[in-house]
Amino acid sequence: MNKRITLLLLFLVGVATIATKLSNDKEENPRGIYKLMTLVGKRGEVAAPYEQYKICTDSVTLHCSVNGREFYIVKNDKEIFNFTGKNPKTPRDKSPLIYDSDSKQFTLKWWSQYSNHIHFPNNDWCIEKYRSDEYSKYARPFFDAITNVPQTDSQNPFIGTWRMLSQVDHIDEDTPHTIGHESWHPSYVIFTPQHIVMTSKGYGLLIDALYSDTNAIIYGTTIRQVKWLSKNPDCIAIAHSPQDGETRYEILKRVDDEETVLHKIAALVSGVGNVGAASDN
Repeated sequence: MNKRITLLLLFLVGVATIATKLSNDKEENPRGIYKLMTLVGKRGEVAAPYEQYKICTDSVTLHCSVNGREFYIVKNDKEIFNFTGKNPKTPRDKSPLIYDSDSKQFTLKWWSQYSNHIHFPNNDWCIEKYRSDEYSKYARPFFDAITNVPQTDSQNPFIGTWRMLSQVDHIDEDTPHTIGHESWHPSYVIFTPQHIVMTSKGYGLLIDALYSDTNAIIYGTTIRQVKWLSKNPDCIAIAHSPQDGETRYEILKRVDDEETVLHKIAALVSGVGNVGAASDN
């Protein structure tokens, strides 16, 4: 009887061990926004020496580097980040590897050929570990803005996404509401209750905002007057004074589609027209 009990206990322990191993396996494709937490290179494992994120979707992987309130989104990863396992297919295969991956984390292993980098080794593997739902003070509101479609607010008509059409020296009822030829086009402005997010191609900027009724917006500490163009109620003209001191006006038109600004940015920087969702975890 004791032998049977012992065998049964060993069997149950074995089943529990297998179940635990299976439950701990992380072999999903990473999808969402992940922050670099640690880097394993020639100095061993260190805390991330800079702030960067990977935006992982079904059709493109984007890289976002952050400097305070400034954000730079580029496509420098050629492959979509799908689970590969941690071992290369052959000893000579130096393709990037994705493993230990699910909606909460993933590990990126890539072959470094930097000859004299402070962290990256030369002709060896470098490992980067990422986690989702990790944001800096300014990154959280920035990513919230570009991954959601702001709902209009009856108490604050500015709230929402706007497209920059042009910059003009003066405004009147005949001001054309067409896209200009400035080098920064296309550009979007997202007004949220507490922030303004400005994006131009792969560049983004976060600004604190206050709203003074319907005729002015305070950008940080700068008050900018706003005129609603009566011939087109979805267009506004925002006054600003560049370094030359001359007042100019930015013409903005409200965007009423349900596409996030992240989709628009991704299409611009990667040439991918239909980008799979990258949820804000």
